[in-house]
Amino acid sequence: KMPNNSNWINLYGVGILTGIGFTMSLFVGNLAFVENTEYIGGVKIGVLTGSLLSTLFGYFLLLITAKK
Repeated sequence: KMPNNSNWINLYGVGILTGIGFTMSLFVGNLAFVENTEYIGGVKIGVLTGSLLSTLFGYFLLLITAKK
C-alpha cells in the first residue's frame, strides 16, 4: 500500500533521486582501472555528471508533480 498523499510518480521521482549516491560507483571505478590510471579521470567525470543529472531530473519531477 502506498503512503498517504503519494502516487507512483512520486515514487519514481524518489527512485531517480537515489541515483545521486555516487561513492560506491567511484570506488568500483577505481578498482576497475587500477592498471589503467588514465581512465580514472573519465570515470569521475561520468559518475559526477550522472549524479548531477539524476539530482536535477528527480528534483524537477518531484517539484512539478507535487500537490500544492
